[in-house]
Order: sequence, then structure tokens, then C-alpha cells
Amino acid sequence: MFARLFGRIRWSAPPWLIAVLELRQQHPKAYRLTLLAVLLIDGALIAGYLYYQSLPKPLAYHASITAPGVTPLAEELQPESLHVVFAAELDTAELQARFQQGAPGVARLELIGQELPAGIRLEPSLPGTWRWHNENTLLFKPARDWPAGQTYRLRFESSIFSRDVRLTQRSYAFTTPAFELDIKQFEFYQDPRDPQQRNAVATLSFSHPVDPQSLEQHLGLGMRPPDASVSVQPQPQGFDVRYDRHHREAYIHSDPVTIGEQENYMKLAIEAGVTTSLGGTRSKQAHESSVLIPSLATYFKVANAQGQIIRDEEDQPHQALLLEFSDFVRPENVTSTLKVWLLPPGKTARKRWQSPREVTDEVLA
Repeated sequence: MFARLFGRIRWSAPPWLIAVLELRQQHPKAYRLTLLAVLLIDGALIAGYLYYQSLPKPLAYHASITAPGVTPLAEELQPESLHVVFAAELDTAELQARFQQGAPGVARLELIGQELPAGIRLEPSLPGTWRWHNENTLLFKPARDWPAGQTYRLRFESSIFSRDVRLTQRSYAFTTPAFELDIKQFEFYQDPRDPQQRNAVATLSFSHPVDPQSLEQHLGLGMRPPDASVSVQPQPQGFDVRYDRHHREAYIHSDPVTIGEQENYMKLAIEAGVTTSLGGTRSKQAHESSVLIPSLATYFKVANAQGQIIRDEEDQPHQALLLEFSDFVRPENVTSTLKVWLLPPGKTARKRWQSPREVTDEVLA
């Protein structure tokens, strides 16, 4: 039945099998000796492999790299160091079983605490010093700040390690923080020494020292002309930029602003692509912010009114009204328009007025 469905299958023995069968028939003793030798060799190989597997494995170490962060803003900038920590690739239980005092260190003892002039390659290069902080930790202290968003590659040579140290890999990579900027503050400002001097002022912060020329090329202020309709496109506004000592903050002052009959908005825009003075990547995001420029009606107002009891030179009490305005005023303008009423006792049990809404025209009549 099988032959009718699938046909006939013919098999011929391979030459090596034919040779083995002929050896068994023609030379049975030699065949048995050969078979015994093969079994002994196989047994020896298996026993050797099992013995090798039972031997303690040589320690292999891997490196954990802690990339430097953004340099903290201070009077004197101190770039963060690069930390490289080497650890054995064994779990805690196996380490404790093999080494009561922990895994051996990887550093050459005579190099600990010493500056390493060679044995480590950092690409792209950055001036600084390498040294073993302890038997398992390498420190790199840069001579200048790290560029923004730069990917570095590290390669370690065997000359800085103990003789028996084996690394799982010799090359590693890390990337420094990207360049970031932020609009910390944007507000309408009036100079208290010169009330006619009004500006829009902004404070920008940077994660790395900003390149002034790059920032000013990517920065712009815009505002509609005073009392223009909303359909009018904002016009570019002049500005002045000042920087702190480390160029980590910028202070923007617009040209003087005129207050019109209608409220207006000043827009601050920073395009992507601003660079740092250290090199590295550019800023990747655009930033915008707006500030309200008040009108004549909304800008000038009574900011606060408060009644107080004050005493004169003879220690006699007098009622006083303290007024706080949002802008400078002439005293004669205040006295000519100000009216004050002495209210009768309130209608509550304590005879006090609870709210200005209770003071109606009938009460003032």
C-alpha cells in the first residue's frame, strides 16, 4: 500500500558505515579495541568538561558610568566629574561564597590616588585629569565645562588594571545633558525713578552658557501699534539684552512702551537652534510668552485703600485714610476729587459695617 502511494524508497549505507561493518567482520578484535578507544576518549572528554565546569570561574567586571549633570550655578562654576565604577558580574550570594571580603578590586594598587597620564581614551577629547579614586572607581575631572548633548566614547587599556582583571567590554559611551532654555519671567515694568519709562522685561535661564550672538539672532519681540485693531500684524520691537557673569541668565528690556486707549500684548519669541558657548547640540524647542500692556483706563487705579488711627504730636488720635495708586499722581488732583463720609453705626448687633455693598445711596444721603 505504501509503495502504491509514495513509491519505493531505496537507501544505501555511507562509506564510513560500510568500512566499520567490514572491519567488524574481517577484524573483530581490532573492531572491539577501536570501539573501546572511542568510548574511553568520549568519557574522558565528558569528564574533563564536567571538571572544568566545576572549577571557579575567572571574575569578569563591567563598568557603570554616571554621566555628569548640568553644572550647578554658583559664584565659581565647578563642572561635575565623570564617575566610572567597576563591579564583578556575580550575584551577591556567589560573591559572598567565594570572597568573604568582597570581590578583588580592579585598579593597580600603586596607581590609586595618582593621576593617570595614559590608559584611557576619551573621544572627542576634553582636557582634564583621570585618577583612581579607590580600587574600583575611576574619576575624570574636566578642566572646563562639558559641552551640551555631546556623546562621548570611552576605551580602557589593560595597563591601568590589575593583571588578572577581565572586562566584559572595553568600550563604553555616555551623553551629556542637552541644552535647555526657559523663560522664567516676562512682565510689564515701570521705572520707579522715572514713571514715564515703561518697558516689557524678561528673564531667561539656560542650562549651559549661552552664545550671545546666537541668542539675539533667534530672539524677537513683537507688538501691535498702540490703539491699532486686532487685524493689524504685530510689529518688531527693539530690545536690549544683558547677561549675568556666566551667561546662564539673560535679561531682556524692550524699547519704551506707550500706553494707549486700548490694552495690547507684547510677544516674546525664541526660535529653536540657539547654541552655547561650549559647543554641542543646539536648543530643539521654540519658546513663546506674552505680557499684557495695560490701557490708560486699566493701568491707573487705586491699588489699595485703608483706614487707620494715627496720633499727632500731642498723642491725640485722628482718623486717616491711606491710598495707594498704581502710578504717580498729583496731590491736588486727589484732594479735588476725593469725598469722604462718616458713616452712622451699622445695623448689625455689633453695629459694624460688614461690606461696602451695605453702604447705599440712602445711607450716604
